[in-house]
Amino acid sequence: MYRRRSYTFTWTNCTTTDAAPDMDTIIDCRNAILIVIQIDSTHPSNNSEDFDVNVMASLDGETWDTIPYAERNIGDNEVKTFLVNPGPEKIRLRGDSNDGKAGYITARVHIIED
Repeated sequence: MYRRRSYTFTWTNCTTTDAAPDMDTIIDCRNAILIVIQIDSTHPSNNSEDFDVNVMASLDGETWDTIPYAERNIGDNEVKTFLVNPGPEKIRLRGDSNDGKAGYITARVHIIED
């Protein structure tokens, strides 16, 4: 029987890079067999046309990647789903508004465990 844990992250009016979501959470992935992330820029206040959602990984929960383990770019009024390879012990998300415009982005993360 598989178990699913779900998380929702938002960036509200994000105009910078390397930004933590509004509520920053470190996700334990030690038992993950599948990691699915859906990013969404359909919020009516979003006007960023070049926003990266970066998955930062750690093998021990203390030392974090300085280059994203996985990343996806999203334009305005889009929804995009992608898979992340399991392997790291922990992950956290960071956002980059590459065009400096207001990003109102939602990321939904599902961790599927055996």
